[in-house]
Amino acid sequence: MIAGTLVGVILAAGISTTAFSFAWFSNHNRVEKNIQGQTAGAYFARGKGTQEDPFVINRPIHLYNLAWLQNVGHFDDEKTYFIIEKDLDMTGWTLPPIGNEFHPFIGELDGLDTIHGTNKTAAKISNLTISNNFSDYLRHPSSITSISGCNAMGFFGTFGEEKKNYADDAPVAKNFYLDNLTVKSKEQENLIGALAGYVNGKISGIGISNSKISLPANNSAYKDYTSNVSDYTSVGYCEDKYKNTAYEKEVTLQSSDPNTSQGTEGDGGTEAGNGGSIDMNSMYSDLLSIWKGNDMSRTQVPTKRTVTYNLDGTINEEETKVTEWKEDGDRQSITGSTYYYTYYDQKNGDEISSSYVFAYDPSEFGRLYMTLYGRKEITSTLTTEVTTITPKILPYKFIADSTGGNYLSMDSKGVVNQTSEALATSWFINDQNQIFTRDDSNTQHFLGNISGTLEIVTSSSQATSWTYDQEKNQISDGSLFINYSSKDGWNLSPLAYYKITDMDSKYWICNNGTSLSMPNSSDAESNATLWFIDEGKYATYVNGTKYYLGISDNNSSVVLTTSQSNAFEFSNGYFSVTKNSGWGATYYLTTKNNSLSITSTKNWQYQAKTVQTADASLTITSDGDKSELSNITTKTTETPTYWTKPTYFPISGTNGVPDEKNTGYVVSGAYSANDSDPWGDIRVSIYDKNQREGLSNSGVYGNKNTLTTVYTVDDEGEHTVSSDDFNHYTDSKSKFEAVLAKDEEYISGLHFMDANISKDHLIQAEYIRIKNQEYHKEDGYELPEDSIDFHLQRKGYVNFFAGTYYTSNTAFFSFHEIERNGPKISNIREIVEIYENPTAKQAQSYVYKYKDGTYSVPFLHGSKQGVKYDLNGNPLTKKTPTTTKPEGYTKTVFKTSWIGKTSSSLKDYSAYYFEIPTNEGEYALGSVSGAAGAYLCYLDIGANAQRTDITQIHEIKTISVYAYAYPKGVSFSFIEGNDLALPTIDDRKSASFSLKESFNGDMSVSKSNDSTIQYESTDGNQNVITEYMFHGYTVKGNGENIERATGILSSKIVEDSITKITYSLFNAASSTTIYKKTTVTENGSTTTTNTTYVNGQESSIEWPVDLPWNTLAVKDVATMYVFYVNATAVSLAIESTFEENYSETEGTHYYKLTGYKVSITNEVDVEVVMTKLNDNTLTVKLKTGTGETEEDYTTLEINVVTTVAKNS
Repeated sequence: MIAGTLVGVILAAGISTTAFSFAWFSNHNRVEKNIQGQTAGAYFARGKGTQEDPFVINRPIHLYNLAWLQNVGHFDDEKTYFIIEKDLDMTGWTLPPIGNEFHPFIGELDGLDTIHGTNKTAAKISNLTISNNFSDYLRHPSSITSISGCNAMGFFGTFGEEKKNYADDAPVAKNFYLDNLTVKSKEQENLIGALAGYVNGKISGIGISNSKISLPANNSAYKDYTSNVSDYTSVGYCEDKYKNTAYEKEVTLQSSDPNTSQGTEGDGGTEAGNGGSIDMNSMYSDLLSIWKGNDMSRTQVPTKRTVTYNLDGTINEEETKVTEWKEDGDRQSITGSTYYYTYYDQKNGDEISSSYVFAYDPSEFGRLYMTLYGRKEITSTLTTEVTTITPKILPYKFIADSTGGNYLSMDSKGVVNQTSEALATSWFINDQNQIFTRDDSNTQHFLGNISGTLEIVTSSSQATSWTYDQEKNQISDGSLFINYSSKDGWNLSPLAYYKITDMDSKYWICNNGTSLSMPNSSDAESNATLWFIDEGKYATYVNGTKYYLGISDNNSSVVLTTSQSNAFEFSNGYFSVTKNSGWGATYYLTTKNNSLSITSTKNWQYQAKTVQTADASLTITSDGDKSELSNITTKTTETPTYWTKPTYFPISGTNGVPDEKNTGYVVSGAYSANDSDPWGDIRVSIYDKNQREGLSNSGVYGNKNTLTTVYTVDDEGEHTVSSDDFNHYTDSKSKFEAVLAKDEEYISGLHFMDANISKDHLIQAEYIRIKNQEYHKEDGYELPEDSIDFHLQRKGYVNFFAGTYYTSNTAFFSFHEIERNGPKISNIREIVEIYENPTAKQAQSYVYKYKDGTYSVPFLHGSKQGVKYDLNGNPLTKKTPTTTKPEGYTKTVFKTSWIGKTSSSLKDYSAYYFEIPTNEGEYALGSVSGAAGAYLCYLDIGANAQRTDITQIHEIKTISVYAYAYPKGVSFSFIEGNDLALPTIDDRKSASFSLKESFNGDMSVSKSNDSTIQYESTDGNQNVITEYMFHGYTVKGNGENIERATGILSSKIVEDSITKITYSLFNAASSTTIYKKTTVTENGSTTTTNTTYVNGQESSIEWPVDLPWNTLAVKDVATMYVFYVNATAVSLAIESTFEENYSETEGTHYYKLTGYKVSITNEVDVEVVMTKLNDNTLTVKLKTGTGETEEDYTTLEINVVTTVAKNS
């Protein structure tokens, strides 16, 4: 917008008009905006101000013209382009800022002439003064006597319209240097910077050298953009879109010397990574809350799909008419309730973290026996209707009688006859075999059989589907034909009418309404009913309703019936009907006393005499003036395959979402369901303690929750358990009894139906969290169906209580080892026997004998999960099972035949206890084939209590991350001399200083070499804040070193990772080992106290909270840096790297920081080819081209602060 008070005759004061032929003319206070090409020299060297032909600046007077023309709003209407063709020495020139509050600069100023190629490097503007004090101007246009709107001060005042959200048309300033620039303001409210006061536009490649800002006393901030008079000194205020954020990261690592002592590892599997304990009462309660919830859905499959291929090539597809799916149709449970298969999905974000499919019985019986179904292939009859809208044009048809002289037509009253084709109606038969025409308003009118009468209807649902016999030229609905007669006009009639009489033609069947008789009076023949044949049955119309000659529903009388199944058939002179109900009798029509009746024998014959016939043949001709696009519909029937949803949920978690302690899943299947038993493969049930079931024979009855008698099975057979028989029995019994005491009424359990664990029975889960490692849908993590799948992080035990809750149980469980390749299961092996080497060190593993007769390879437990060592201490390379038992493994410690199928039934309503010794790894409990399995009551995974040598390492890591903001594209630069090349501008390699609103006086900023920036302030340092400084730079303020920028945008982020690791090392003298690791993160999380035995004495030690095993001793967070390579933003993520080391003198493993890993996180054509860490400088070399020359590479240097030390 142009200011309304300008401009008189404007002539640069003190400039001779003979030396410069230019003048600014007044025209009613308006300035002519469109400077013509032939007069451009009056203001600029040449050009038209367009992008293709920008105005050229190559003398100080041109920059003067730009400043003053901008000040009066000359370039407000459109974006104007300028280039600086060569360096400008502005000594003696004082100008207003380019752009003010009323007339912001919205153009483009480029100091690199890429169009004409006159300057190969960015231009330098030297010795310029910018002021808003009119008395400072030695030269100014003659008609301007004052200046206003210049509270935003800098080389640019207001750069871009305030707060405008630019798309691609933002103002641009690029590729020039400001050397020895002075910016002065006389105003009391200021927003000031060397380059600009206010920035809302694109800046790139601008260097500032030896700049000075001058502000008056009693100064304050302008507007409310910021509380400072300058946010960065280089610019006063910058909109967020045109700022960068720098992140400074410090990493400090400390690790102690190893400390070895003796102790005993805890007694239960409750630590994270062990697996934990599982009580079935809690599992049942969780399932019941889902079973009773309102969020479950019934399994559904589509039964109809509609596909339409449109003329424009698009396809519309829709599945409709879904139906609830039930296994084997209407199967009933023993309670008489139909079983529907219902499902519920629990989400973690957008991914399913657990899935539940119930064989749903809504009765009380269904609540007591929670039946879990699984993934199963099902089929559904699916009808697909395909409609193809083709460009083929089909004509309308004229319908006339056989003479061709009478045309079927319509008018406002309905069906009429026309004798002229010119007046006749033409008709169209669509793909539903409906006959219609369109009126002048394009409304469809259909032909319909309405109660035996040919009528016009406008609803396609009332229209009749007609059959057209092309040979006979007849149109019918199956029984009645479209026909014309001179008497009745256009009508519906059969091909023939009949009267029914006896063989002597004395008696005739007559009707009076719906009443029937068979008189032999003189007028009987003339009054006889007219019948027509409809699908082999004799029918007539009464008051618009079609009736058949037939029998009543109770088989007692002859009636007119609307039911075709009750209608007589006529054969060889007899009318008869066979009814399926009762004993399946056949009934015959007979006549007695002038009336009709029913008999069970053939005793009266009849004849049907033809009394009236109809030609019904038509003449069909095309209407060449009227047509329709054809819709071709085809119907196909297929039986596609669908799958029910799987059932899986975590062992540890909340509402089906796994937590950090989770190590496994319960997974059901759908292999055992049959007609007599519709349930799935896992049943979680409750039994009433007050009934003689559950564990009543082991003492759990009523309010008694103490196990008085517990059994086990081993080579000695079935016997009771004593506390000396097992390592963990006392503790596990106490825990199980505590679970029993929680519910005074019921006891719960998990029961496997007869469905085997197999590598052929796997599902893929969407979201899995195992030992705090997450897997997502794209990973395809596999789980074995019909199992409790779990992981153990160390050598220990799986111990459980099982109950014979009902009679005739013959087995407990099968036990399997799972082998993985990443998220995929590569093998499942059923374990039959477990051995140990009685003379070996405790660190040696057990050996398994598998069902196929092979044996597992023994190993030493490693110091890190996933790392195993052979018996000589070297990394284990051979993992494939062997055909012979390893040497020294002579002691059998467990046989799965003890928990497998027994030759006789177990004791009814009793508790059993077992402990299975196990190595670290993944396992699955499942059913025993061909046996009636007991209920699982309580499971403790990974229980362990072994004497060990404890080797401990304490490590502390501190990560500090600071975030700073700085303006894009501008940097304080070091310019060595006039004849030397100007430095490359890197806006990261700079510093920023904010000036508080109380600042007054002068602020000078300079760069004395490639890495030192200093400022001099006449107001001291108290009102100057260092907002940002590049890593490795030296920054000084009034001669004092500034150690760190204090203008932090985000709070200081500190992560203290305090890790106590107990490694798996064994001592030859004591033959003991240990697996222990505990970690605290996030600034000292809460701690827990464990009981530990040191030198045989119980001692209370405060241990940090447990975290999963695979949390490393030291860990790092990725740090993001953004660099611009060839004007393209490249996002780098930097992550610390570590390696595992082994100390022979200290006999332990530990982690050591080795460097940094650099990766590119966005889609750019750039490749990291080299990283090198030297002291605090990380050098990154990027390949940005073909790699044939050095110009194809960009080298970046990133400062990192890393200290590694050991605690004293």
